[in-house]
Amino acid sequence: MLGSVLLCHAAQAQTGTAQPARPAAEADTAPADSVAVRVIDRRISGERQRWSKDDLLAFVRSRENHGLFDITGLTPGYWIYRLGTNESLPGWLGGALRRVGDEPALLDTTVVASDAARLAALYQQDGYRQAEVIAEVDTLGQGRARVTFDIRPGLPSMVDTIRYAGIEALPIATQRALVEETLLDARAADEPRTLVATGQRFAEADLLAERSRLIEALQRTVGRPVAAWVRRMRDNVAGQSIEEDLNKVLPKVSE
Repeated sequence: MLGSVLLCHAAQAQTGTAQPARPAAEADTAPADSVAVRVIDRRISGERQRWSKDDLLAFVRSRENHGLFDITGLTPGYWIYRLGTNESLPGWLGGALRRVGDEPALLDTTVVASDAARLAALYQQDGYRQAEVIAEVDTLGQGRARVTFDIRPGLPSMVDTIRYAGIEALPIATQRALVEETLLDARAADEPRTLVATGQRFAEADLLAERSRLIEALQRTVGRPVAAWVRRMRDNVAGQSIEEDLNKVLPKVSE
């Protein structure tokens, strides 16, 4: 019987954990993995943004039995593996066939739900903080299924201003260099030690890279470890504001 089951709707902002799978109350069939069902196709739909389909599929743990020449359902590797499970074959031959074949990619709805959550977290960490991913399983008959991850990133959260606090004791030239060498997409503002963001998403990887740059620069400048510094991030009405507080770890340096 052919059918489609909405498996899960992962959208818990900033945590990346899946919400409980929605029950398929209207479906007349049992859950897709109540019997052995092979995944023969995985798809990405929706708005991928900067990631390719292959990038996103490589990020998930769900498997599929690959089709020959990418033809869905034409899976000679699986049939070679299945032939290797024939007990009438000599052990060495069966083992060889299983090694070169493609082990059945059995549907596991728990893994699929986890994959949806991982994809949602990936987009949330890249600045799409309201991103949600819907995983859907289409049963194709004959013990086969297709898994589709529908990406709905929503609007990106953008950084508004970047402030570098706690470096006031450093020489003016050092302060200026620390700010101007930023890795973020931003330009100088009228206020000292402040940048105005220009198209910078609130992406965790970018912010962590900027923090690492500051730590390395301060270690070279101040001559002491600053790994214990305190980083604060806060939201404001206009956008996102990042405040780096180094008061506790920087010595007082007079100009």
